[in-house]
Amino acid sequence: MRWAILLVVLLALPSIHALEDGQIKLLAVSDFGDRQVGTTADLFLRVEPGSGEVFIESHPITRLDTQISTRFANEVVCQQLQLDCNEFNFFYTIQAESSIIGGPSAGAAVAVLTYSVLEEVPVPDTVTISGTVNSGGLIGPVGGLADKIKVASDVGAEKVLIPTGERFVNSENQTLDLVQSAGDYDVEVVEVADIWEAISHATDTVVEREVRDITLDDRYTEVMSELATQLCTNAESLEAEITADMMDDEAFERGQNLLIRGQSAFENQTLYSSASFCFGAGIQYRFLLLQDENLTIEQILKQVNELYAELDQFESSLPEPETISDAQIFAVVEERVREARDRLNATETIIEQNKEQGVFNLAYAYERLNSAEAWSEFLGQSGPSVTDQQLAAACASKIEEAQERYQYGQLFVTRDISTVQNGIIRAQEDQANGDYETCILRSAKAKAEANTFLGVFGVRRDRLSEVIDRKLEVVQHDIVTQSEAGTFPVVGFSYFEYSNSLKESDQFSSLLYAEYALELSNLNLEKEHTPSVPLDISSDSGSSIGIIIVIAIIGVAIIILGIRRTKKQPARVRSFKQVRRASIGKKPKRTAKRKPARKVTKKVAKKRTAKKRTVKRKPAKRVAKKRAAKRKSR
Repeated sequence: MRWAILLVVLLALPSIHALEDGQIKLLAVSDFGDRQVGTTADLFLRVEPGSGEVFIESHPITRLDTQISTRFANEVVCQQLQLDCNEFNFFYTIQAESSIIGGPSAGAAVAVLTYSVLEEVPVPDTVTISGTVNSGGLIGPVGGLADKIKVASDVGAEKVLIPTGERFVNSENQTLDLVQSAGDYDVEVVEVADIWEAISHATDTVVEREVRDITLDDRYTEVMSELATQLCTNAESLEAEITADMMDDEAFERGQNLLIRGQSAFENQTLYSSASFCFGAGIQYRFLLLQDENLTIEQILKQVNELYAELDQFESSLPEPETISDAQIFAVVEERVREARDRLNATETIIEQNKEQGVFNLAYAYERLNSAEAWSEFLGQSGPSVTDQQLAAACASKIEEAQERYQYGQLFVTRDISTVQNGIIRAQEDQANGDYETCILRSAKAKAEANTFLGVFGVRRDRLSEVIDRKLEVVQHDIVTQSEAGTFPVVGFSYFEYSNSLKESDQFSSLLYAEYALELSNLNLEKEHTPSVPLDISSDSGSSIGIIIVIAIIGVAIIILGIRRTKKQPARVRSFKQVRRASIGKKPKRTAKRKPARKVTKKVAKKRTAKKRTVKRKPAKRVAKKRAAKRKSR
C-alpha cells in the first residue's frame, strides 16, 4: 500500500528544475611569520529552492568579516542585477589547504559566482578575481595583489581581474605595474570597476548597466519648486531684516554664501539643492536676529514652549500615509519635526551654560519647522498602496542590514562611526513605538553612512571623484527603474540631485548623499514575503485544477505515511549538528543498515523452536530464595 502511494505521488509531482552548482578559485594571502605569501582557496556555491537565506561554511574557519562580506556581496548582486533571489537558498563553502587571512577580498568572486550559477553561465577555471564589493556593485580595493597574481599563475590561471585603480602598487620601494609584470607569469590582468564589468570579463557574457535619463515626475517638479521658493523667500525676508551692524558677523557671511548658492541652484532647476541651501541661509539669518534681540533666558524658554506647541499642532494635522511615496515623504516630515524638538530640548539643556549655542538651536528649530511644513505639501502622492505589515517588515529588515554593515565597518574603519550606531538605536526606538516610516528612513540612512565609510576605505583621494560618479550612475539607473514601476522616488531623487551639487565642494558629503539616494531609491516596500517554494499557477483553469489535485494527493499521501510511521516506531530526533549539516549541504553520518530479514521457512522455524526449548529457565521460587539468602548473609 505504501509503495503504491509513493508511486502515485512521484508520478503526480511536476518536474523540478535543479540548479547547477558552481565553483571559482579565490586568491588570498597566508601569514608565514613576519611575511605574507599568496595562496589560493576554492569557493563553492550550491543554490536550492528556498526563501533567500544565505549559509556560509569554511575550512579552515574564516573570520567574521569574510562571512559578512559574502552575505553583502550576495545582496548586492541580487539587487543590482534584479535577480529574484528570494526564491532560493544559497550555500557557500570556502575550502583552503592552509589558514588564510580573512577579509572582504572574496566579495567580487562571490558576486561573479552567484550570477554564474543563477544564470547558468559558467566561469572558466582559468579565471579568478580579487576585490571587495561595495554598495551599488562597485569593486573596491584589496591588498597583496602582486603575491596573489603570482600564485594565480602557479595554479594555472590565465586571467586575473583586479579593482580599477589598483594597477600600480609599491613593491620594494618601487612602483610596480601589475598589468605589465603579469606578462612574466603568462597571466592577463584586467581592471574592473563594478560587478557588471567583472561578470562580463569572467564569463565572456556581456552584462551592461543601462544608464538612461531621468524623466521628472510633474508633481515632483511642481511641489519641489514651491518648496524651494518658500524656503528661499523666507531666507530673503530674514536677510532684509539684517542691519548694517550685524553684517560683520561670520554668520551673515555664511548666510550670504548659502543664499547665493540657493538662488543659483533654483535657476539651474536643481530644486532640492536650492531648498537645502536656502534652509541653511535661513538658520544663519534667524540666529543673527535672535542674537540682536538680546533675549533673557526666560524669554528664550518662552519661545521654546511656544514652538513646542506649534510642532504638536502641526504633527497632529498630518494624514496617515497610504501609498509608498507618501510613506517616504511622511518619514521626511517626521524626521524634521523630531530634529526641531531635539534642538529645542538641547536649548533647554544648555541655555544656562552656553546662551549663544542655545539661541542657535532655537533658530535651527524654527527653520526646521518651516522645512517640515514645506515638505508636507508633497503628501497625497498616488501610486502603489502600502500596509502596516509591509512597513513593519521593511523596518526590521533595514535595521538588520544597518547592524550588519555597522559591525563590518568596525572591523576595518579606523574613524569614529558611532553616528551609525546612534542612527540604529533611534530606528529601534521608532520600531518599538510603531513609527515604521521613520524607522525605515533612519535605518536606511545609518546603513548608508556605514557604506560611505566602507566605500572610501583604501581608496586614494585622487580616485574619489570617480567613485562618486560611478555611484551616481547606479543611483540614476535605480531611479529610472523605480519610476517605470510606477513609483517616483521623491526622497531618493532629491538626495541624488543634492549629491551632484556637492561633488566639487564637499566630496565626502557628496558620497554620503549618493549613498542615501541609493538606499532610498531601492526600498521596494510593496513586495510581500514569498513562500519558500513558490508555485507558478497559470491563469488557465485546467492547469490550476490539475495543480490543486496534485497538492491534494501529496497531502493525503504524507498524512497516511505519517500515521503508518508513527504506529510502527517513534520519530527519530535529529541532533543540532545533523540539522546544521543538512542545512549547509553536508550529509549526516550514515548509520549501519540492517540486513533484510531472511524468509522464514518451515525448517528454519523448527530449528528456532528447538533452540528455544533447550533454554533452561530457573524456577521463580528458587531464584527468590537465593536472593533472600544473599540479603541475610550481607
